[in-house]
Amino acid sequence: MNRLWTWLLLAMGTAAMNGGEVTEEFDNQSGFRIYTLSQGDIIAKIVPDAGFNVSSIRFQGREMLRTPPTFNELPGFLYGVPILYPTPNRVRDGKLRLGEETITYKPNNGPNFLHGLVHSVPFTIGDILKTADSVSLSAYLVFDAGTAWYAGFPRRHTLQVKVTVTGDAVRWTYEVDNSAGSEPVPFGFALHPWFLDQSPRQQVRLTVPATALMQSENLLPTGKLVDLKGTKYDLRDGKILEGVMLDDVYIGMKPEHPARIDYLQEKISITLKASAEFTHMVVFTEQPGHFCVENQTCSTDAHNLDAAGVKEPAHLLVAKPHTTATGWVEFHFGKSSP
Repeated sequence: MNRLWTWLLLAMGTAAMNGGEVTEEFDNQSGFRIYTLSQGDIIAKIVPDAGFNVSSIRFQGREMLRTPPTFNELPGFLYGVPILYPTPNRVRDGKLRLGEETITYKPNNGPNFLHGLVHSVPFTIGDILKTADSVSLSAYLVFDAGTAWYAGFPRRHTLQVKVTVTGDAVRWTYEVDNSAGSEPVPFGFALHPWFLDQSPRQQVRLTVPATALMQSENLLPTGKLVDLKGTKYDLRDGKILEGVMLDDVYIGMKPEHPARIDYLQEKISITLKASAEFTHMVVFTEQPGHFCVENQTCSTDAHNLDAAGVKEPAHLLVAKPHTTATGWVEFHFGKSSP
């Protein structure tokens, strides 16, 4: 019996030592609450007041994301990992076809509306969970009359997002809760991570095992697909990013074939795992110092493509009344392959 109790006490002590931590602080300049989740080799900072943005991920002490100079500059979609919902990427001419309605947005990208409605708004904190091998923070946003985001997307429902940190990964799990709704909620969900180059781009390799590229005009998909073979867009076997200039939408992503970033000089990899809902990926490499690899559940301009009958390439998801829809993306950090 004494040996058993000794073993149990040692096991409990080990779990406590290996358990993660969640801390909260208040940034006086911005007025934002900052949550820090740490577990193993990962430290992540989350700002619920600025769109539930994961503004920083440090892996083994190295910052992996483009972080804002101050938290005042975090709202928007230029730093950290903004959440794009319910319209990832661009909406053509700022006009969204939603059932029988047409919703008009103020353009913020030429004539188009870019990156959805939630990247800058305050989320409400939900649960904080700690186990021996993970820590997580959840938050939610209620789409209801009287809110700016409901005015931009008039479907009553709740978006909940949970961020979980383990010893070598950060996972986002979304849930579109339409369990109390009476209308379908057609949506897209995406993450827009700003990854640092870390070293010169001749030492950065990107692999995107998609099946095709979406043809685009003025950065908006036409609905037609382009064969990747023999083109500059073919990242299926990995390509060094030096000189690669892309702002394009890929299609045909599958859970068993995730995208991957290899920092060859640092010998660090990031594998972008995702659930089956995330069929699309946007790759943006046109700015020095950082690049974006964006898991999306749908195409850019998906609502309008779907309304025009281009349904399969659009892959617009729908949370039907009295149901919920969910999915996840995970950034897994490890050693790069040669």
